[in-house]
Amino acid sequence: MSRFRARDIIEWTSTNKMPFIKGKQTSVLPKAELLPAGLEKLEFSGLSTDSRSLKAGEVFLALVGDNFDGHSFLHKAAEIGAGMLIVQAGHPTLNRLAKGPVVLEVPDTLLALQQIACGYRHQLRAKVIAVTGSVGKTSTREMISCCLSAGGKVHQTAANLNNEIGLPQTLLAANQEHDFVVVEMGMRGLGQIELLSMIACPDISVITNIGWSHLELLGSRENILKAKTEITAGMTEDSILIINRDDEMLTNWQLSGNSPVKTACYSLSSDIVDTESTNIRAENIVSGSEGSSFEAVTSVSRHKVNIGLPGSHHISNALAGLLAAQLAGVDMSAAAEKIIDYKNTGKRQNIIRLNNICIMDDTYNAAPESMITAIRTIAAMAGEHRIIGVLAGMLELGSYSAAAHQLVGREAVEVGFSELCLYGEFSAEIEKGARQSSSDIIINNYDNHEKLLSYLKSIIKPGDYILVKGSRAFAMDKITAELEAYLEE
Repeated sequence: MSRFRARDIIEWTSTNKMPFIKGKQTSVLPKAELLPAGLEKLEFSGLSTDSRSLKAGEVFLALVGDNFDGHSFLHKAAEIGAGMLIVQAGHPTLNRLAKGPVVLEVPDTLLALQQIACGYRHQLRAKVIAVTGSVGKTSTREMISCCLSAGGKVHQTAANLNNEIGLPQTLLAANQEHDFVVVEMGMRGLGQIELLSMIACPDISVITNIGWSHLELLGSRENILKAKTEITAGMTEDSILIINRDDEMLTNWQLSGNSPVKTACYSLSSDIVDTESTNIRAENIVSGSEGSSFEAVTSVSRHKVNIGLPGSHHISNALAGLLAAQLAGVDMSAAAEKIIDYKNTGKRQNIIRLNNICIMDDTYNAAPESMITAIRTIAAMAGEHRIIGVLAGMLELGSYSAAAHQLVGREAVEVGFSELCLYGEFSAEIEKGARQSSSDIIINNYDNHEKLLSYLKSIIKPGDYILVKGSRAFAMDKITAELEAYLEE
């Protein structure tokens, strides 16, 4: 099945702008007589930036990065049977390229990838839903996709393809069979989500929260708010922005009239005041060690929801998913029934039960908000059982780092942790916070995994609940893997 026409690709890459801005076409179609002979009718089955996954008949686009150069694989792409090569104009490799596929030279192949993705997005019939936020992007994106699946076929961001390369690849992997495309938008600075929004032009966007992640890079939470709200850049007057009304900064931003597009809200609070059916809240929340139930309430409807995972953050994510589904035209009752099928992905609060010991593997990454959420969630699960925290630090917090790590220590004590096994350079601050709340808690600090594991193996016993969490740089997933292997022996 052909998905890309050469004529479209040339059109989309013919200016230095995205081909669509605020839903309007900006590029200028080259006159037919200027197109090379035969190119007018040339079509391709797909587009790839990786020669290892390239198939015959697809376009190969050669990206250039700090540690790689796709132009090194042009010959391989030609041998595979690529229908077109998109290359950086003037690249020295072109002088050695034998005759074969059609070659399109562009000033910047990354920009071309983004332009093609933007143009292709406007050919798709699917609604595009975008998600960003300081924490919870992936779990919210998964929950939204779960809810949308009640109304059709969903394509979503795979793994962590949420940047200037991954988002275009996500869009280009969608097809006309999809009813919804859900994209995740990450950032490491101002202007990055603006670009992603200009590429994806979302029909619906969701901002989960404004936290402390990347504070070191952006300097202030006000700048984090500015960066996240850039998601409106590619939205039109018909688009809708969904925000979490339990987040104070987002609420103040919305109530101050700062949003350039229409907004809708979700909240765990039953006292959210609204008369709009586009707002949703949770009522009659019942939380347990194995999951939660609640009623999702709008001004015109009420729906019973069951979640098979513990933690209030899943309830918040479910509200976002239900609201996004409703705005996308999906029956909310059907969407609510789908939520029981939702599961965590990757190393995000993955529950492992072995020999009557429960491990929460939450090692994908760590930020103050996700640390506190994990601590509270495992405490709710454990009840009267002993809780051991195996914790490492959080990165990119700048001047807030010491206070954030102390907060983690205090929270662990206040919810009932019995012992902390701390790893890495931020251990002292976590311990300091814990000691502020209790001098009795057992705390041990370690500078290597082996010593930590040796001690942990010597103390764990049936009935224990163990939380393993820290920023990815501390490789805490290795602790989980070793502990799991030990318990399986």
